[in-house]
Amino acid sequence: MPVPLLTSVDCTNQIHLIIGDNGIAAKRIVRSLDAGASCILMSPIEKDELHIDLKDFVERNRIKHVQRDFREEDLRRFGREEVDWIVDMVFVTLSPLDKEGPITFYAWS
Repeated sequence: MPVPLLTSVDCTNQIHLIIGDNGIAAKRIVRSLDAGASCILMSPIEKDELHIDLKDFVERNRIKHVQRDFREEDLRRFGREEVDWIVDMVFVTLSPLDKEGPITFYAWS
């Protein structure tokens, strides 16, 4: 059986943090779920106001919705225990018109 891959990485059992609540976020979630990852959607918007596909994922318990703005410490809060709670991948799907403004990520070694 072929291993589902996303960007040539085995994503089975990974935790993907998706920041944003638009159609791009919905497409990213579909790809991540297809690749075997679990998804956490980070958006301050209430479930009933989400993009229709995102709302459906939340209502069917396919993804977790954290209803608030992203915080840097979220990178070390929602991941897997075996990697010290660090999320495996982060996808920022905000458009340039989103009011949240820029999000800064720092690489650590």
